[in-house]
Amino acid sequence: MTTPQTCPGVGEYGHGLTGAVVHWGCCPIGRGKPTSSPLPHDPYITAVDTALTAAAIGCDDGWTSEADEHDHDGNPTLSAVFTWHADNTALDTDLFVHGAGVYWALTSGWEYAAMRLDGSNDIPSSLPLPLWAEPADVVQAVRSALVGLPLPPQPAREWLNTDVATAVEAWAAE
Repeated sequence: MTTPQTCPGVGEYGHGLTGAVVHWGCCPIGRGKPTSSPLPHDPYITAVDTALTAAAIGCDDGWTSEADEHDHDGNPTLSAVFTWHADNTALDTDLFVHGAGVYWALTSGWEYAAMRLDGSNDIPSSLPLPLWAEPADVVQAVRSALVGLPLPPQPAREWLNTDVATAVEAWAAE
């Protein structure tokens, strides 16, 4: 992941991020130093980021958050954002003129969208992945989405990590 000089500060659907945010490369604050306590889904999102980078389609920016913008009932939820700038070679720039975003939320799973010139994004489309998809399966779906290929069918495999599952359950019970 490259580290730009400023954080885009724009969450999913073009809204500002709220709640706890852990930046992991999107700004000088996030150069390997979380801006708040680690969130329970950070190990999973880190595993996905590592897999994307190993597959040579690493994102340019990314962060995890505890935000209320995903839950239609106003309840906080866990989320993550991965963005690719328009000059990233992993993108089909005819499809993603201003870049692309891939989003994960505990309440809605995996989605992707084209970025707009102002840094917000178009309405996301679902990626055919289970909520806790194996990172390798996320790589396949993201690679296809970023270049406009048909999305692969939903895999049956899920990433299993009992420590993360326990931490997420404890967070949800708070």
